[in-house]
Amino acid sequence: MKQICDPKGNGEDTDVRLKHKRKRGRSVRKQNHWKRNQKIAVLTAGSLLAQCVGVGIPVRAEIKHVEVSEGMTWERATASDASVLPDDGAWIDGEKATLEKATPAQAERIASISLLASPGNLWENWPETMDFPGDGTEEAPYQINSLSRLLGFSRSVAEGNSYEGQFFELTRDLDLGGLNLNHGSWNPIGWYQNAEEMDGEIACGFRGTFDGAGHTIKGLKIADASRKLVNAGLFGWIDGGTVKNLEIKAANISGEGNLGILAGRITGNAVIYNVKVSGFVHGETGNAGGLAAVLEGDGERVTVENCRAENVVVNSEGQDSFTGGIAGAAKEADLVDCLVSTQNGTADRIRGKGYVGGMVGVMEDANLYNSYVNGTIGGNGSRAAGGIVGKYQGGSIVMARMAGEVARTYQGTAAREGTFVGTRDWADVFTYGIEKDDNLAYLFTNSASKAKQVFGSVIDGDNIFMENAHIGYWTDHETRYTTISGEMEKRNPERYFYEELEDGIRSIITRRLGNEFSASGAAEDLRFRLDHFAPGYQGEPVEGYLLSVPRIDARNSNGTYDTDVAVLTAMPGSNQSYYRSIDKDHVAAVAPGVAVTVVTAPKNDEENRYQMVVDEKEPGGVLPPTYLDDNGQIQPMNYVSGGSYTFQMPSRDTEINVRYQKVTTRIQITPSDMTFHVVQTRSGDRKNPDVCTEVRTGEGVLIARYLNDVPDQSVEIQPVRIHGEHNSAGDTISRTMKWMVDDADLLQLAAEEGYTTEDARIIPRISSSFIQNILKKQIKAQADSQYQEPISATIYKTSGVVTAMTDPDYSAGNQPVYGNCRVHVTFQIKDQTTRRVEGLDLNKRNLNFTITRVLSGERKAPQEKYLCTGDTVLSASLIPEQPFYQNVTWKDQENGKNLRLSSMGTHGEECKVTVRYDEKGQEHPAWIQNVVNADDQKWQENPYGKRSGGASYSETVTATSEDQTHGVITAQCQVTVNFRTLDQTVVHPESVAIIPGQISFDLHVKKTGTRYAPVRVNQGFEPIQAAGIVKPEFSVDERPEGYHDQVQWSLSDDQCISVDSSGKLSPKPEALWITELLDGTAYGAVKEDQKTLWLTAKTVDQGLEAKIPVTLKLTVENQVQPIRSSTGGSSSGSSGGSSTRSSSGTTVSGTKNATSSVLPSYVVTGKWIQNAAGKWLFTDQKRTYVNEWAAVHNPYADISKGQSAFDWFRFDKDGFMVTGWFTDKDGNRYYLSPVSDGTQGRMVTGWQTIDGRSYYFQEESNGTRGALREVQ
Repeated sequence: MKQICDPKGNGEDTDVRLKHKRKRGRSVRKQNHWKRNQKIAVLTAGSLLAQCVGVGIPVRAEIKHVEVSEGMTWERATASDASVLPDDGAWIDGEKATLEKATPAQAERIASISLLASPGNLWENWPETMDFPGDGTEEAPYQINSLSRLLGFSRSVAEGNSYEGQFFELTRDLDLGGLNLNHGSWNPIGWYQNAEEMDGEIACGFRGTFDGAGHTIKGLKIADASRKLVNAGLFGWIDGGTVKNLEIKAANISGEGNLGILAGRITGNAVIYNVKVSGFVHGETGNAGGLAAVLEGDGERVTVENCRAENVVVNSEGQDSFTGGIAGAAKEADLVDCLVSTQNGTADRIRGKGYVGGMVGVMEDANLYNSYVNGTIGGNGSRAAGGIVGKYQGGSIVMARMAGEVARTYQGTAAREGTFVGTRDWADVFTYGIEKDDNLAYLFTNSASKAKQVFGSVIDGDNIFMENAHIGYWTDHETRYTTISGEMEKRNPERYFYEELEDGIRSIITRRLGNEFSASGAAEDLRFRLDHFAPGYQGEPVEGYLLSVPRIDARNSNGTYDTDVAVLTAMPGSNQSYYRSIDKDHVAAVAPGVAVTVVTAPKNDEENRYQMVVDEKEPGGVLPPTYLDDNGQIQPMNYVSGGSYTFQMPSRDTEINVRYQKVTTRIQITPSDMTFHVVQTRSGDRKNPDVCTEVRTGEGVLIARYLNDVPDQSVEIQPVRIHGEHNSAGDTISRTMKWMVDDADLLQLAAEEGYTTEDARIIPRISSSFIQNILKKQIKAQADSQYQEPISATIYKTSGVVTAMTDPDYSAGNQPVYGNCRVHVTFQIKDQTTRRVEGLDLNKRNLNFTITRVLSGERKAPQEKYLCTGDTVLSASLIPEQPFYQNVTWKDQENGKNLRLSSMGTHGEECKVTVRYDEKGQEHPAWIQNVVNADDQKWQENPYGKRSGGASYSETVTATSEDQTHGVITAQCQVTVNFRTLDQTVVHPESVAIIPGQISFDLHVKKTGTRYAPVRVNQGFEPIQAAGIVKPEFSVDERPEGYHDQVQWSLSDDQCISVDSSGKLSPKPEALWITELLDGTAYGAVKEDQKTLWLTAKTVDQGLEAKIPVTLKLTVENQVQPIRSSTGGSSSGSSGGSSTRSSSGTTVSGTKNATSSVLPSYVVTGKWIQNAAGKWLFTDQKRTYVNEWAAVHNPYADISKGQSAFDWFRFDKDGFMVTGWFTDKDGNRYYLSPVSDGTQGRMVTGWQTIDGRSYYFQEESNGTRGALREVQ
């Protein structure tokens, strides 16, 4: 590879490698993939290019990059002034073709520079094949199908490609034993770039997914005596990545530390699954592990599942090192279903000078679930040795078996040799037990003495456990077991060892992980799946898969479920003496390939019957039970004679199931009994009557009408529904039924053909022989009597039956179930025919109407409307009742002047009577208008009086008709109309005025006494009464109802004066206007001021307003005597000096004149006075300063130390100088120095450190100089 050189010419590191920025954490690394028009690096000077290419001398050149596109010239590329090289710095071989306009010599120069940046001196001469087939997705992963591509893969990660979110697949076995570079030593995937970096962190770890696909990498060697290799294995650092389905056979992994066959370090949320390793690992000082040296979640959790370290030899010579068959150190990690086997030789075992464990050297916040270790652990010189863990610092060890031996460490009384745990510190507490927060449980070995020595440490409680810890040893070739509690041993003859182990798995899943112990729930929301235990050929524990039985429920057609309706039991067929029966309450594991026999039966009672779903195509005539196969697909079981079924246990957790349905045992018919009433009404001429036949339900609801045997189109025929419900509540698999009727002549049935879920609809037939035979007989009898009498209203009765039948396939015993509804039908004739008219009748003989004149609003300008009671309808009828022969005529006495008559009905038999009046009051009948005019005349004379006119009027309405003999018949109705007036008007105020027309206050405030005992005298603050005059005015007797003449008082400014509800004005002696003027008046001075404001009187009704001016004339006089003090004594600081007493009584502990010859014009000079309490006052001989800022000369300042001759000071309400924090009325915060250094009280500016924090105060004189602006 060519080298690019340093333009500084300082000879430093002439090997230019376009290094990546090292990024730790979880950020996505940029990938080194070229795309057309990507930025590539070029040299900015042709002379430097010639120097590097032509001469080969290492000289650095400044690297730029430029967008390269088709046809770009050499001159344009080399002259480009682009930005610095991107992080990945990638150039790809062959991209020089894009510069096709370059000359051959120029193209040769480009080609001579490698377009791929070197990762460092560890990778010199390392092959760089990175043209992986595939696109890196899970569906089409990058393929590693050769040693060169595996080498390129390791180099690519060193260059900064983490491959996060990308996938690799090993497609064949690879042998690293023939590696002829780097002395045959492998450079790990995700490792350092330079040898000098090995004392630090790896820049880029692997974060993608590497699937070994069941292939093997053998001949792995990592050894370099010249370098202290660290973090080494097939991978250097797996940083949150995934490695699975891989076998690694290592020849030799040697180095300083953090060494493992798979990886040096595995961190983050990495997942290692189904990885098998073997070989030799040796560390000089650091950690060593068969799989990895270090597992560390770093805030997440590493998962190591189903991994095996077989025939591994692991050693570390470091006194503080950790050595383990799976990992040297495990922190924030879960190790699940892992196995370790080692040898028993003096050197060929898992050993070390530090802490040695069969699984891990040390564990902290780690979980070891279902661990198995065989072989010799520890040896001479080990600080501690444990069959499972060398040193316990926290976490859980549940379900661990130690089949090997813990070797003697020959440490004398310091020896720490435990069957399961080598040692722990006293602060690393733990508890035995199976509850979630317990740490150790289900620990087994092959002898009683070993089982009693759980810990090698000698801390109280280390080896004291009760029976609930489930600690013991196996016997009888691992078919039986004994548990230990103190000195007591308990053999369990009724249980096999595999059952105890499976209980341990159940405890982990249900108590610790909180999952359901079932095929579907055991691994839910987990990153791993625990192995299960089943009996082998001799009853010994072998790997099995969970077989669970759910509760069998039956779904009903109405959406409800009947729960636990059947029994479903499984019995593994092979080695039957070792298996137990499996049902929904007894879940167990079964070895794959074992034949399982399944039987099922319903749980029937008198009310509920269930049966399997019928399927005549199946051998058993029903749908068979099902199970989940190896792919998780639902498969039917095989039928066995006698009603049992069988299937072969798959190589996965499975759940068996069966479908039951609830069958019908009875039908509930609603209603079970119903009645129809058929009534035929005959009217009109008895010889030729009009016939109306109505059909009603028993509740009287009309469902059909026939006029002279023809359906009345105005009434929809509505058959009545009959509903059938299976098992009363409809909670069966099918809701269908078939409807039938026993008397189709009497009852008309409307229902779907065959079996249906629809209700039956039923209605009587009026053409039935039952009704027609009655009619024929009665009509003939009336005719025989010469129509003298109507037909009698006799009620005749009969009945029929509607039947529902269920489908036999969904009925108990496959026999139909029946339900009936009895339908009663009655028939009655109502003969209303007539023969002759005898007179005319009206429904009302008297009518009364009222017209109301309503006046509202302002009485002098009222709103007027007229209301009248509603129209009334008169109805005429013939006596006896029968249809009219001629139309009825209607007439009133005044021929429509006062009433309006509107004839209605087929024969005018109805008349709407309407009173004539004008709603607008403009065209009344004369009798009404006369009343209105008279009332208005009175109002004109008294416009504030109410109107109350009224009168009544009566006349007769006559109805006339003729009968069939042309005889005239009449009837009359008396109509009375009443008129009244309703006056709802009100009187409102029309004006308001204030008396007097203006008000003036002459206020005088005088302040005497001393500053600390002032006396204030107020004059002219007596209240003045104002009055509001509202018009019109009424006497008490004449005052209209509801008249409101109250007023509300208000002031344009109520800060200086107040007004009460009666109009009384009262000046406020303590008003801010007065106080400020008084405070601002110097001793012996008199000031005057004047305010004019407005008093408003507003009527409550109508809101009328009147305003007058109110003048406040103010004179203030300050006769308070000033503070007098002596001038004796002085101080170089802000304290000390002689003590005198001022005339005001203030004890002066120090005074100093504040004078200066060179001061700005705004700076005041005078005298500083300190009282006995240490507080400072300032006076300029004319006044003191109160509640204000002042720029004051400071005679205490030391100019030679850089202190200012004057500063800004703040004085409080008593005239004392303020120190510390001060906030003004605008919210600005200032800091006045509290330090007695000659400048106490000065306002600080710029950056200041106050109580350990930094503050910035405004420095510019912009009106807020000294205000706080920033805090750090």
